Amino acid sequence: MKRTPSQQPTTNAALFDSAGGETQWQVSPYQSHPWLGRLVFQQLVQDFLIFGNLYVEKQCNRLGGVIKLDPAAKFLRRGIELDSYWWVPNAQQASPLGEVFHLLEPDINQEVYGLPEYLAALNSA
Repeated sequence: MKRTPSQQPTTNAALFDSAGGETQWQVSPYQSHPWLGRLVFQQLVQDFLIFGNLYVEKQCNRLGGVIKLDPAAKFLRRGIELDSYWWVPNAQQASPLGEVFHLLEPDINQEVYGLPEYLAALNSA
């Protein structure tokens, strides 16, 4: 039985399709949420596949309710305490972040950052 688009399961799976030498990231099964839009989810998936790390910062309003979830991968660093995160765009500017979810690709040599899957294939190329 073929499912119609409204009957498709809603999972947060990311699919990619390579057509004509260009990789097009598709997150078609993902249904947009007020906290996490489709483009933001696409950016999170791409960050995880490229860097081996996925960081999501929770933005809250004054009453403590969640406003949105922001991706933060490029300039994010972990603090001395591994549950603290810092936004460091350059050496002179650093600011602490609030609540951050960190999903990492495990690495047996260190426990601070993730390791992308494709890194092992670079030596064989």
